[in-house]
Amino acid sequence: MTGPAPYSNRDEEETLAIDTFKILVDHKQVKLAIRERDKYPTIDGYIEIVDEERRVIGKLEAQVKKLPDDCGTSPKLPCPISLFDYAKITTSPVLLIGVDVNQKKAYWAPITEDLIRDKERRKEQQTITISFHLGRAVNGRDTRYVIEWLRIAQDYQTKLREYDKLRETLARLSKNATFTIASVTSPGFREIHEFLDEMNALLDGPFSLVKSRFYPGAWKVGLAYRDFTHNSVTYTLYPIRPEENEAQIKIIDTSQHLLSIKGIRAYFTENPIAMRPKRHAIELIGESMTQIFNHRLLSHNGSEALAREFIFALADRFKEQMGLVPKDDYELAEIETAFYYHLPIWVEEAVRLMIHEERNGVKSPVDCLYGKPYFNPGMLRAQIMPEELRTLEMSVTDRMKRGDPVPKITIGDEKLPLGIFEDYHSFLISNGVKKVHRIYEPPDYSRIPHGGWMWDAYSPESVQSNLETLFANLPSAYSGIVEQNFPELRGSLLPFDGATRVIVIFDIKDREASIPSINSSYLKCKEESGLRIELFKAGQYKDLETRLNGAFSERGIELDGKSYEFIGESSGVMDFRFDELPMLGLVYEQLEGSFHRYLTELKESKA
Repeated sequence: MTGPAPYSNRDEEETLAIDTFKILVDHKQVKLAIRERDKYPTIDGYIEIVDEERRVIGKLEAQVKKLPDDCGTSPKLPCPISLFDYAKITTSPVLLIGVDVNQKKAYWAPITEDLIRDKERRKEQQTITISFHLGRAVNGRDTRYVIEWLRIAQDYQTKLREYDKLRETLARLSKNATFTIASVTSPGFREIHEFLDEMNALLDGPFSLVKSRFYPGAWKVGLAYRDFTHNSVTYTLYPIRPEENEAQIKIIDTSQHLLSIKGIRAYFTENPIAMRPKRHAIELIGESMTQIFNHRLLSHNGSEALAREFIFALADRFKEQMGLVPKDDYELAEIETAFYYHLPIWVEEAVRLMIHEERNGVKSPVDCLYGKPYFNPGMLRAQIMPEELRTLEMSVTDRMKRGDPVPKITIGDEKLPLGIFEDYHSFLISNGVKKVHRIYEPPDYSRIPHGGWMWDAYSPESVQSNLETLFANLPSAYSGIVEQNFPELRGSLLPFDGATRVIVIFDIKDREASIPSINSSYLKCKEESGLRIELFKAGQYKDLETRLNGAFSERGIELDGKSYEFIGESSGVMDFRFDELPMLGLVYEQLEGSFHRYLTELKESKA
């Protein structure tokens, strides 16, 4: 890590770039705090997205640079590596903005790890060349960039949801409590130091993802506590920023209603810090990772297969709301327009229709939230009649033709987290992908004209084809997610219990109400590395199935002249394949399992 950039003065070209950028943005929707000839390091200032009442609803940071005069249709800039380092510690997303002052146009790119991870770097290298996507432009006319920036800001804050909870806890605690700095004679001082040393080593090392989600911008984590005894302790953790001269251990002297503050930890039958300080740090990392897994807060860059899976799940689920015609290939530009422009206008028009008709008691936009912090396009669509849908689509089309600004509203879906789209979109752009191809064969609902089980909409041939696609891409998708989120643990977080060979046998019959099944055997050979997944239809190799059944009791099997240890298996109904995101679901399932195995081993090593 090279660290933040040193302070420097701006030259005339940089000032011209900033002035041009200020002219291009829509000041009704965007407020800029960009500094000219500043002495601030790394960034030039802030971009704030505001609503109709001028309230800030999204915030980003930016570095603005002038593009070469001859950039043409291939705008690119050398980006300082220090900007990537800064993006890791700030609490807002960071944009690099390149300005073509001659053409009066600016291009932008979010500073994310996937832009730098796959590029060759020399140790002494100070910059990485960033190529801008022509569709990510600010030209003084099209304002689609506003909604894209807002989505990026909202997605970033979603990933920091746990940090927001901690910040609220600390604010309430600071208001209701007084503190003194702990000393070497304070109760538990040695054990707390041992706990914090282990916690910070994990956060600065293999679990930097936890630090970026829960303690963004922190140098270290500190602890404030009360009532430290052998069998009880009450405490909370708090971030210490690099510029703060903050004590790492504090004693809470007084506090009203301490236990009513959400985020305060209280133990009354045992004191885990006193009994097992290092292992308790690992336990807290485990709790944090469980929340990350449950809310799918990993970074999802790194796999084109996962991106294709998500984009077609999105397009199939919300084709009407996004104005898409179902097909097997989309230009990425089509998806961008559908997601960033058509979808929010459709949702706004749908809400207006619901209010006008007082559909199901709806009288205001809040009624259309149904207790969620976002509008669900599927929930709205389910309450709109077919003839109303046609009228609604005409209104959306008319607004888009007029160039109406994109509504700044929050849209979401529990089963299909729309924030993940930002990860995949950035990944595809950074890898030069312009066309996205369907990854799985879609269901054929003509097979079940009167309804039926989801799997009945697939022929056995379609199921087999989709399974082959799924398992062929799973190893690289899994390794891509691990590389993005846990690069230091790539050799420890192995899927399928560390198997080198997985044999999958599936059974599906082409008749109504036939329940598909799947059985996976996990085998490990000392002579092999990596992971190979083989797929067979039930009955295709009966001898192999018999031998695998025997391997369960004998704990081993000979295959292709090699000795394999039988280390596990899974079996059941093949329902996962009929999820919208089967590959992502399997990646999370295997990663969570391997993570808990790793933590168990880590805790045992600290006993």
